[in-house]
Amino acid sequence: MPQQLRELPMIKFGEEEFYIDTKLNELRQKDAPHNRIFFNDMTEIFDDSSLLCYDKHTKNVYRYYDESKPLPEHILILRLPPIRFLDPVGLALWAKLEEDTFIRKGHKFFAVSDKKIKHHYSIKEPIERVLPTFGSYDENIRENKFNHNIHRKRR
Repeated sequence: MPQQLRELPMIKFGEEEFYIDTKLNELRQKDAPHNRIFFNDMTEIFDDSSLLCYDKHTKNVYRYYDESKPLPEHILILRLPPIRFLDPVGLALWAKLEEDTFIRKGHKFFAVSDKKIKHHYSIKEPIERVLPTFGSYDENIRENKFNHNIHRKRR
């Protein structure tokens, strides 16, 4: 259990912010917590990242994607990192593992280019990458994990 209060990571879709809650498998809108996007509403793709059609008007999933028709302008195609990297500390806590188990060095979350993803899934519209932001507790865990490894290598 964290000794200090842990802030859930956040992710921003258009102008709206969502909490990332791995324990509940959902993204919860910050200003309207009853509005939720569940992880299984996202399409996991072959590089473990996820795609989500997001409706800026309803602030939720857009389920009517037809690749033969252009998307309305208020719809975004978002690409999110693999779920294990959206809330790595929360996932570790939920699984009763060391808090830094899923923390990784750097902020490169996508193994395949957007161009390849668009080609593979026949997407014509632009893909917008979205990345989580982490609270101070999670950032401290990340810093401690990699600063500890640096000190170990010097010995």
